[in-house]
Amino acid sequence: MAIHLDRSLVLLDDQEFIVCLNSNYPPGDAPGVLLKRTGRSRQAPVCVGSFHRQAADGCWSATINKTSSSPRGGTCVGAYPDRLNAIAALWLNRQLAAIPASS
Repeated sequence: MAIHLDRSLVLLDDQEFIVCLNSNYPPGDAPGVLLKRTGRSRQAPVCVGSFHRQAADGCWSATINKTSSSPRGGTCVGAYPDRLNAIAALWLNRQLAAIPASS
């Protein structure tokens, strides 16, 4: 089954990974996800990370959901004062993402 990604919400796409905004928020303040296409999920990418604003301090956090070194939990790649830096950190660390065997 193919999923539809609104191209206006896609920020980065290298044909393997995609960073896109959550459509349920105003674009200027929206959190987002890091998706990964795999052989079995080319049409339905798997979510492997995210970025969001932390309520407590207002910083933006970037997290890779699963990694080779941390297969049971996510790995925070940092907290940043602005969304752009959180997105950049997530993108620069995208190769850490490990797809679970069931994907």
